Amino acid sequence: QDFNIDSAAIETELQPYLGRNILFFPRRLAVTALQEKFPEFQSVEIGKKFPDILTVNVVNYPIMANLRAYYVLPEAQEEAEKKVLDPGAAFELNPQPPKAPDPIEQKCLLSFVGQAICDQQENLELMAITMKGLTQPIEHRQQVVAPAHMDYLRKALEYFKNNFNFTIPSVEYLPVARELHFKIQRGPVIWLTLEKDHQEQLDKLKIIYEPAELNKEDLSYLDLRVKEKVIYCLRRAACDQPH
Repeated sequence: QDFNIDSAAIETELQPYLGRNILFFPRRLAVTALQEKFPEFQSVEIGKKFPDILTVNVVNYPIMANLRAYYVLPEAQEEAEKKVLDPGAAFELNPQPPKAPDPIEQKCLLSFVGQAICDQQENLELMAITMKGLTQPIEHRQQVVAPAHMDYLRKALEYFKNNFNFTIPSVEYLPVARELHFKIQRGPVIWLTLEKDHQEQLDKLKIIYEPAELNKEDLSYLDLRVKEKVIYCLRRAACDQPH
């Protein structure tokens, strides 16, 4: 799926290199400038048509997933945390904690290199990648997932697809914790750490899932992050409570 290309913005970026003899046009510098300014471009080619025409051909990185981001603005959080006491409630023995504001959902697309594309509608044929706990909305063309993490995610998904008979409709990306949570359709959530090899973690699942009859349990999640261990949690158990 392609997204819109701002030809005016490209022309503006090339302005410092224009106005000179086409023979001496610094093609390599101009290509580098465009790739730095527009990380969504997978490739940039600049051609010359004599006597005075330049052609610019760009190819966008493909879209990998729908991005669903959830944020609460700091001012909304501060307002929710204010304690407004009236005289009748000042001596309440069991005061209720303030209700946290509901997060706002923002929908964008996510490119292969982790860039948010927010000027197009979501593609229902693609999987969803969610990000929670944000304090600001995501900007169009913002780099929201590090390219190295996107590479890890693609390889982990491919390995999962080739080795397990599961469907993954969504993945939660936790950049601070450096984790990926794979949501299995009609099954548990699989926790991976970005700090360790994805194959090493997923191989533990392959070895233990059916032999230990975990496939017959009503699991909330399977944690594969700890070396040589598989930690699991049953639904409605104490470990299944939100923190």
